[in-house]
Amino acid sequence: MISTTDSAATVNNTYTAPAVVTYGKLTVTKSVTGDTTDAGYDANTEYTVNVKFDATGTYDVTEPGARTSTATDFTANAAKDYTLKAGETLTIENIPTGVGYTVTESALDQTLIDAGYAAVDV
Repeated sequence: MISTTDSAATVNNTYTAPAVVTYGKLTVTKSVTGDTTDAGYDANTEYTVNVKFDATGTYDVTEPGARTSTATDFTANAAKDYTLKAGETLTIENIPTGVGYTVTESALDQTLIDAGYAAVDV
């Protein structure tokens, strides 16, 4: 049956903007201090750094000497190892704000210790 009286309806739509995710980057540079002019110092010595994030994600990693970054999958709390020489930098970008990380350096091997190198906690 069709009504013969006027009627009105109001339709309300609510729009909620998606959350804005901001991103940051992590830069790790290997620094060697001391007498780098000493004959026992080797500028080509490689050091291993371990990078671990507290969230699983894909981040853009630029390793020393690379011209472009590589999309790299990280699993939460699982470290990835990278090799750096003195003065080299590792950059990891597109890390969502709030994601925690840990960067450590692997223990020096005995050959480096015998040559006079010593690890310093930062």
